[in-house]
Amino acid sequence: MLSYLGPLDAVGALGYVVTSTSLNVAWSAPYTLDGVDILGYNITITNTSNGNILHTYFTQDTQYIVSNNDGDPCTELTLTISGYNGAGDGDTTLLNFNFPKGKNLVI
Repeated sequence: MLSYLGPLDAVGALGYVVTSTSLNVAWSAPYTLDGVDILGYNITITNTSNGNILHTYFTQDTQYIVSNNDGDPCTELTLTISGYNGAGDGDTTLLNFNFPKGKNLVI
């Protein structure tokens, strides 16, 4: 039987909680064919206004916690998540956020 190994779709069911100190994000794995493993997820955090990459991560979990170590809580950041398999990075999911001062935001 011949099966095609291609890039993964975007992650699904993205949920997150933003507090003044962290971003807690979780997602569901994208669909993959039987026998085609998801090797992990690439996560990148970028300053939205200037495009500077602040952090890159690789995880095999479907959740991640980002601490507020990036200075001004009013700075808008972009988090991207893409699944990774033997064919490379899959489609990207984007999340724009900032760490609010003195209040928690649950979405």
